[in-house]
Amino acid sequence: MQTHSRRNFPRNQYDAPIQYLYSQPDRYFNSRIFNYSQGGMYFEPLKSLKPNSQINIIMPNYSCLLYTSPSP
Repeated sequence: MQTHSRRNFPRNQYDAPIQYLYSQPDRYFNSRIFNYSQGGMYFEPLKSLKPNSQINIIMPNYSCLLYTSPSP
């Protein structure tokens, strides 16, 4: 028997630290991102988030140099 995923977009595995802002102004919580897709990302927050909550996410170790081609 073949199992089909109900996801609209394929998931890309990605393990990196993130920080997210939720409900408390100017207080970021540490977490990790585990995968992402065109439709979203999966991370594990410290506490449950309400559906449709607005959060801000930063990636402290992100560098655009890792994702751009060098100039000729």
